[in-house]
Amino acid sequence: MGRVNLRFKRLNPDARTYFYNVIKITNTGTETVNLTITPTPWFNHADIVRFFSIPRNRDLTTQGYILDPGESVNVGVQIFAYDLGAGEEIGGPIWVKAS
Repeated sequence: MGRVNLRFKRLNPDARTYFYNVIKITNTGTETVNLTITPTPWFNHADIVRFFSIPRNRDLTTQGYILDPGESVNVGVQIFAYDLGAGEEIGGPIWVKAS
């Protein structure tokens, strides 16, 4: 499917070191696929990164998610970064693969 760039910015030094967001992925093809998500080596400043399906809570890094043609899945993104300073960005490219 391709590469997606996720970026979050810490606005002040007292901000939490936990980031959460939701992205939606749709299978626009004509075949059923197994969707997996993998952070690339350029995904910076993250101590823990987790991608999971909503509401089933399937780990999309290891288990994947079966998507039929036209079906969508909401993907929760959890990032923990313990040493992130004010104004620093977290995130970067991830691989979204359909096999």
